[in-house]
Amino acid sequence: EDAPCKGLVLRSSGGASPGGNEWLSGSPATMATMTEVRNGLCRFSGKDKRSVASFSTFGELGTANGLATYTLATAMREVYVHPTGHLSLLGFSTRAPFFKGLLEKWHVEPYVIKRNAYKNALNPFTESKYTWAHREATDHLLNTIFKSCLSDISNARGIEPRVLKV
Repeated sequence: EDAPCKGLVLRSSGGASPGGNEWLSGSPATMATMTEVRNGLCRFSGKDKRSVASFSTFGELGTANGLATYTLATAMREVYVHPTGHLSLLGFSTRAPFFKGLLEKWHVEPYVIKRNAYKNALNPFTESKYTWAHREATDHLLNTIFKSCLSDISNARGIEPRVLKV
């Protein structure tokens, strides 16, 4: 409890900022880190103190996803975005490099023992593309994170999750 603290401002200008919060603008902050920070902000915002988020944008339309950043911002009581900014709540995606072709070219044969189809950590070395199990596991993970973000936004702003998906 910090009684002298009257409020909190969370801001990002879309890049490295003098305030040291450049990780809010797309550098590799993990969802776990974002969730942990968001939970702390929610605890602060739940008290009788002012909390404001101010961002230049929450993703650029068609090129960047603002979902994680906006999810974080909704922990604050007030959220502002620059008039020319966007709110882009796209789902998540991922890419995996596959090295099987390269290894074959160099006559390298990886020795891998797999327990089952869903143990896919070494697939980049043994496959040339996603297997059905690898894709299914990855899709499930990304959809779970997406639903969690929508749930957090929904609870913070009183909006039904189905409305956010439109």
